[in-house]
Amino acid sequence: MEPIRRLRAERRMTVRQLAEASGVNKDTISAVERGLRRPHSMTLGKIADALGVSVGELEASPVPKVPKVPATPISNLSLEKAEERLWGLGDEKEAHRFLDDVRRERAALEGWMDRYATAPSDARFAARQEFERVESNLARASLYQTAAADHWSKLLDPRPAPRKGVVEIALDGMDARAVARELARAQAEQTRVVDSGEAG
Repeated sequence: MEPIRRLRAERRMTVRQLAEASGVNKDTISAVERGLRRPHSMTLGKIADALGVSVGELEASPVPKVPKVPATPISNLSLEKAEERLWGLGDEKEAHRFLDDVRRERAALEGWMDRYATAPSDARFAARQEFERVESNLARASLYQTAAADHWSKLLDPRPAPRKGVVEIALDGMDARAVARELARAQAEQTRVVDSGEAG
């Protein structure tokens, strides 16, 4: 039960401390927190008392919230920076590590989108800027994953094979106008950052 874990964390209590305060075995508390065991009403009452809340608060279904946007340093890269990083991959091991990192970022972004979709409409409205950022990063993560897979497979192949850059792969796999818009937007953003840096 997520509320028990959350309330315990808010009170800076360990599982052992909650067990001592409630008289409930720590293994039972741990299993209940992880959803592995449904607690008896008497057990739930003891835990609620130890946490200073009602049983109803522990049983209430948590309202889905929009989670914090995951850190995705590769997906935050501009197309130009990703291109530099890609061409800097010198061997199979580096290329495979880069590919794994991009895959993890893409999965984290997709997970965020799933959580966003189940959040209440007011929470989604409040997080609309985060949504736009994640949507943009997810598009780049997909593109960078394709480019990284191409580089890795070419480095594995003993035959000489030309590797493609990020932009070339984007033009191959996407509508060229959409890519041009993304490049123009990225360039405008980069110009804005440079201009604001010079102004300060």
